[in-house]
Amino acid sequence: MVTKLEDNHTCRLDLTRNASQKLSSRVIADLFRKRILDEGSILKPRAMIAEILREYGIEVEYSVALRARNLAIEMVYSSHDQSFAVLPAYLEMLKRSNPDTVYDLETDGDDHFMYTFVALGVCRATFSVCMRPVIAIDGTQLKRKTKGILFVAVTKDDAGPIENDAAWTWFIERFKRAFGDRDDLVIVSDQHVSIKNAVKAVYPTAVHGLCYYHIAKNLIRAGRHVISMFKSDAFAYREEKFLKYLSIISSSRAEVYNTLLSIGVHRWARSQSPSRRYSFMTSNAAECFNARLLWARRLPICSLIEVVKDVIEKWFDERRAKTVSRDHILVEFAYTKLYKQVEMSRQYGVRCHNAHLYKVQKNDKSFLVDLHMRTCECGEFQLDQIPCSHAAAAIRSAGHDIYDYVDLYFKQVTLCLAYHDRVRSVPSQDEWTISSLFKVCPPKSVPQAGCPKEGRYRSAGEGSSTRSRRQQVCSRCGGTGHNRKKCTAPQQIEHEEWGAPGEGQRRPKRCSICRQPGHNKGKCPNKVQPQI
Repeated sequence: MVTKLEDNHTCRLDLTRNASQKLSSRVIADLFRKRILDEGSILKPRAMIAEILREYGIEVEYSVALRARNLAIEMVYSSHDQSFAVLPAYLEMLKRSNPDTVYDLETDGDDHFMYTFVALGVCRATFSVCMRPVIAIDGTQLKRKTKGILFVAVTKDDAGPIENDAAWTWFIERFKRAFGDRDDLVIVSDQHVSIKNAVKAVYPTAVHGLCYYHIAKNLIRAGRHVISMFKSDAFAYREEKFLKYLSIISSSRAEVYNTLLSIGVHRWARSQSPSRRYSFMTSNAAECFNARLLWARRLPICSLIEVVKDVIEKWFDERRAKTVSRDHILVEFAYTKLYKQVEMSRQYGVRCHNAHLYKVQKNDKSFLVDLHMRTCECGEFQLDQIPCSHAAAAIRSAGHDIYDYVDLYFKQVTLCLAYHDRVRSVPSQDEWTISSLFKVCPPKSVPQAGCPKEGRYRSAGEGSSTRSRRQQVCSRCGGTGHNRKKCTAPQQIEHEEWGAPGEGQRRPKRCSICRQPGHNKGKCPNKVQPQI
């Protein structure tokens, strides 16, 4: 029986063991399991290490934290092997919960997973009748144990395989089966050659447009002026402006001009596109969707598909509530843009030629507007399907309702029709009425040596948010843009300064300011003295 507590520690300090051995990966996983379940987010191993050190004062090795993070994911979402085993049953239950849903699952000869495709029924119905015929496609690397790539195809309202030809062709073929073909279809993506080959094979009549941002990043070495001209050229509505900016690029950097021509101006220039691109000048719609799934890319495959479904379900619910609360003819984006065009049109002069043809005077420029064909010489009316400022002036002069000249895609009734249905959840696994239809094993993958990379490699021109890019300086001549191996400057040191072979003389030091031998930067006569 304890009657008195001696609160004095007598343990020897030199016998204290390393604190990192006191926590196992399973204990750490149990600490973070509840957070994953409640918040739906996954911490990085270094964030877990910092939090454990801050809360408990215990140091944890990176490898232990990494194993704990993966183990916590398995505790919440099951293992990857179990997820692939129940994948056929999950896809069938998803189809039963959401009518008209289309899915496809393909394995190799040994029942190892290769591809899967899912198109929700509400998305199919919405795209066919309510969305503009422009889609953006993109792929993102999955971070789970079996790797793989997630392909997405996204359109906009205004409110483990590898990324090769076979994978993209398989994906776009299933997309065509689910969503069909449409007149004047435009597919926007980056310059991945496999996407180009797949689009050409599956959609030979569609226009494959390129994201101007990815092209601009490949031209980053041409300079900011050329990049600015290229952006203006890509977004130009009029043929005259397109040719003007293209000629400036040609005179400034001939190699950039030849590169843009080899790509095909119809693939990146709005005014040269055979089909209307609307505001789809980049593939940001698909990349933004991938960004929403950043934390979910480490989940098992069934959980990943469930997260994708939840994101779409949330978007449908939010947009349905927004359409009900908004009492207006146009959607918010179209109304804001049209309001600005109407305000600008109040200063224009209008001359009527006939019932449909109007000449609009803007300062020293004039534009011909055809209300019957819904065109304007500025090009904006026919490409955006929203009246430009010149068309707004002509419509006001004719006494017509300006809302009649806005495309149906930008009207509130279309948005209500697009989101009137809802995405339905899949019952929990113990409520499934079917078992696995056939056997599916995890994909064949070869584990890579070393610690797995958490981030992605940045492309040229993206820079870094944590540090600025350091300019390369030659250690021989002091010039920038090259190193000593590629330096073409003549050698400044005479041969007499070097000793004969075997004499043991060292190469003289050179000043880092003037690059002359015999002194350092502290004794350099060219050093700028500080002003007092």
